[in-house]
Amino acid sequence: MITTGKYTIFVRTAVIAAVVQLCAPSLAAEEKSRDWGVSASGGFSHVFGTFPTADQFFAGPTNYPQATLQMAYSTKPTNSGKFAEAYNWPTVGFGVTWSGLHTIPYQENAFLKDMVSVYGFFERDFYKTTGFSVGYDLKFGLGFNASKFDPVNNPNNIIFGSSATFCIGGGLYVKWRPVPNVELALKGNLRHHSVGRLAFPNFGLNEAGAEVSVRYYASAPQAKQTTHTMKDEFERKISYNIQAGGGIHHCNTEWEAFHDAPEDPDQKVNNMPAWPKFFASFNATYRYALKFSSGIGFDTFLTTREYMDRLRECDIILHGEEAVKNCGGYNPFSMGISLIQNFHYGNFSITCAVGVYLFKHYGIQEQLSWSFQRIGLRYDFPALGGMFLSMTCKSHYFTRAEMLEFGVGVKI
Repeated sequence: MITTGKYTIFVRTAVIAAVVQLCAPSLAAEEKSRDWGVSASGGFSHVFGTFPTADQFFAGPTNYPQATLQMAYSTKPTNSGKFAEAYNWPTVGFGVTWSGLHTIPYQENAFLKDMVSVYGFFERDFYKTTGFSVGYDLKFGLGFNASKFDPVNNPNNIIFGSSATFCIGGGLYVKWRPVPNVELALKGNLRHHSVGRLAFPNFGLNEAGAEVSVRYYASAPQAKQTTHTMKDEFERKISYNIQAGGGIHHCNTEWEAFHDAPEDPDQKVNNMPAWPKFFASFNATYRYALKFSSGIGFDTFLTTREYMDRLRECDIILHGEEAVKNCGGYNPFSMGISLIQNFHYGNFSITCAVGVYLFKHYGIQEQLSWSFQRIGLRYDFPALGGMFLSMTCKSHYFTRAEMLEFGVGVKI
């Protein structure tokens, strides 16, 4: 068992540094092929599906205003790289979004303050004509909200257990350029804020919103010219990867057993310990296109025997000793296989996986699903012999995060 003090501070500092690095533009060699642009937008968002007892937290409609500022690089066909061409000349950059969560009515002993999110974004058109385009965007970064869970002043705020959160989002847009240097857009967005089990409570915040924006470009767009022949530059091949790493996990079952279950407020436990978890994976992927690779992986997971003993104690409280005797047992080792889909841009990759456990015995409450999911980021260092770093969120039911995995690996 690990306390959440110095270790959690170290992990959050490392995560912030990683996010800054991962959100930085990866095409420094192509900088001359980009347009600078600045945009401002405004709109409204709505909180949905946050947690089962939302009526204990919100006292009315969950709509609120938001405003965004962005700095953008828009790639041009002339002198840009093969990845920009493959993605139809995307736009990448940084953004800051203010969310007016204080305007939502809350129940007594529950509140959220305004959220400020800082993120990197990626925009890509999938349909484009002269002056008009339709596409999608992806966002990843950090959010900051001063109103975390507090057992005295904010006891019903089980959305965030930390003032710093991770922010991931995506959406669709329609853009129109009335003049060459100005772009107007209508956007629909989905966003999720979560602590990623680095702290608890961690029910997270889901948002759906719409906004209008105006962006000014320093130079007008160029006519499309193909300067690379991807067929000649791309090699289809199979890659073998091995990686290992770990993270920390705050257990929801502990919260249910030692915070929710006791009726006496004096017996409720508000600070849950952080448990270490580790993984080792081997996978084989086939790079069949410049942008895509797919494959299969073999995954092993390990935690501590002390954590297993704690789960057994929780299950006895929640389900009784007889149910615990008849369950499948408690084993700190588990393993599974997974299908993998990667999306590549230069040395960066977005990696997604859906797997099934071949062996898992976590008692009753934490047995959860026999399937698991992963989504995350990877950065390759070709100059270091195929070494790569990764940061991945492992979850169950596609919605319930287990932990953030930080890994290091190598192509073999």
